[in-house]
Order: sequence, then C-alpha cells, then structure tokens
Amino acid sequence: MAKDRDSIKILQGSDVAPDSHQWQVAILRADIPENFYAQFCGGTHLGSGWVLTAAHCVVGLASTDIQIYAGSVALDSGGQRYKITQMVPYPRYDEQSLVGDIALIRADGLAVSSLAIADSSSGWSALRPDSKILVSGWGVTDTVENRKSNTLKEVSLPYQTNKTCNGPESYNKTIKSVMFCAGEMEGGADACTYDSGGPAVAVIGTKPILVGIVSFGDDCGQPKKFGVYTRVLPYRDWIDKLTSAKH
Repeated sequence: MAKDRDSIKILQGSDVAPDSHQWQVAILRADIPENFYAQFCGGTHLGSGWVLTAAHCVVGLASTDIQIYAGSVALDSGGQRYKITQMVPYPRYDEQSLVGDIALIRADGLAVSSLAIADSSSGWSALRPDSKILVSGWGVTDTVENRKSNTLKEVSLPYQTNKTCNGPESYNKTIKSVMFCAGEMEGGADACTYDSGGPAVAVIGTKPILVGIVSFGDDCGQPKKFGVYTRVLPYRDWIDKLTSAKH
C-alpha cells in the first residue's frame, strides 16, 4: 500500500474557477523559489491563519522548512507566500497505520476565506453511500508522465462506506473508524501525488463543509483502491482547543 500521497494528484478533475476555493492553500518548500516546483501538499484555511493539513506532510520538518501559498488558484500568479509561526502534528499520529494523519499549521498574516468544519450536528451523519465528496488540489493529473497541475483542480467522488473500503479486494480491514474512503469502484477519478493534506468537502444543504483530509491510497485511480481520507469530525475537539487558544 502506498502510505502517503506526497506526490499524488487530482485525476480526471476540472479547473476551479479563479474566484473559488479561496480557503484552499498550497504547502511549499521554503527553499524552492518557484511555487510550482515547491508545492508538495495542500491544506485548508480554518480562520485566523490556522491551516488544517495531513500530519505526514509536515512530520520531520521544521516550521522554517515550509511556507503557505494562498490567494490564487494558479501557483504561478496572483497569490502570496506566508511564513509559518506554528506547526502542530496530531500528538498520537501513527506513521504506520496513518491513524491521526492530521496537523495544524499557522501562517503569519494569512487572511483569505475560511471553510467550516464538520461537527456532530451537521457533518458526518449527513454522509450516505450516495454522497459526493469534492476533492481539490494541484497534484498529479497524469500518472504516466507524473505531470502535476499549475491550476487548482477539483473532482467529485462517491463516498464509500468503511465496510466496502475494508473489503478483501480493497484495503482488507485496514481502514479505521477515523478514516473514510471515496472513489469509483472502477477507478479513474481520484486524488493523487501532491494532493495530500488537501480538503475533502461535502455539501450539506447548500453549505460546503470540510469532512476530510487527503491522506493515502494504493496508487492513484485504481479499481477498488479508493482514496483514503482522515475523517475530521473525531478530531474536532483537538482542533477547537488549539485554534481557540491565545498565543
């Protein structure tokens, strides 16, 4: 099993409108000046400069190693880089199982739009087997040539129950309750390399709600090998405690 999607992309996705997804950010290597080449993960702005991403994107790195790019769907124009002031991976993150693949980072001066997070009343209970999950990122769009995208792309994927995702031809009982899967049975559309840490969004009523984080998968777009996402709701108390604290 591929244990992360540091180099995964949105397969079979479409370009996001220029004024859309302003809450989505790119995570960059600070030492690489060109944003396109520096980008290696995604994240979601929750407000007050706090960005939610995957723990595997930041574990082993110092806050000075990365920067946030925000304010544009194009990596090469219109946005701005921000320095990181705090970086907090989930304390019980397990690098083997990828349980707890969630982290918070805070960017100095980041003031773009934010996205609401799933809570017990609005988020997870509304997801059904026929629910659609919107996933977006700048990751690989061509697995043959490993070509990534300069423009933010989005794809709509069907939610898969954990029972389906834990089937013998899928992940064979390795998907935990704090994860969920999304993707087509026949494969094709998927998140992929460099999409890690990015948002998985469900539209509850008419409101987009952050329900997951791109975590890992067994290659990209393969039949019955759905994308696996960190479920946000079980970590809501941890998120609220950190983001509401005065620093």
